[in-house]
Amino acid sequence: MNYLVETKGGAVLSGIVVEETATSVTLRRAGGEQDVVLRSDIREMVSSRLSLMPEGLEAGIDPRAMADLLRFLQAGK
Repeated sequence: MNYLVETKGGAVLSGIVVEETATSVTLRRAGGEQDVVLRSDIREMVSSRLSLMPEGLEAGIDPRAMADLLRFLQAGK
């Protein structure tokens, strides 16, 4: 799931939560870059309730290719 984080400074960040600690949240953006945000700097954090996968992508991929894609994505964790 994609998350939106609004900081107290007014910045809006978007990405997948890849790490959470007591003091920070790390978001990974689509290009692989990461943003580490201190919890004390977060005004609001909400799930966009949307997957980052484009709608209908799975319709054009055969089952073997989808399995390969899922394995690749899971290896990035």
